[in-house]
This record gives sequence, structure tokens and C-alpha cells, in this order.
Amino acid sequence: MYKKYCNRCYHSSYSSCHVGQWLCPTCNQDLTNIKAIVASNQTSDFNLYNNYQKQNDLRVSSPTISYKI
Repeated sequence: MYKKYCNRCYHSSYSSCHVGQWLCPTCNQDLTNIKAIVASNQTSDFNLYNNYQKQNDLRVSSPTISYKI
């Protein structure tokens, strides 16, 4: 079983095949060019997402707040 995380809505998507067109079932984003990871029932979802972020160089940034004094 293969898994990809959408870089638009951040939901996970599963497939039995890692080749071919792959669309996010939630927002319909094309995930074809995103690297699939092997989903295992022995690895926590948190660890899978952290590894996925490293492999695909995803950085979720928070807005920066500046205060004037």
C-alpha cells in the first residue's frame, strides 16, 4: 500500500499502485509527481508524515507577527 500527502489540503491518500495519475480524493490536486511512501501498519502516521516532509522538502510556515513598541 502506498501513501501520499496532498501539498494543498494536507490530507493523506492511499493506493495499491505507486505509478500512474494520482489525484487527491479531498481537493482533486494532482499528486502524480509527489513521491509515494510505503504505508505500513507498523509505523505511526506521525512518523510517516515527518519522513515525507523530509523527502519532499515540505515546509509549512506560520505567519510572522511583528510588533512595534
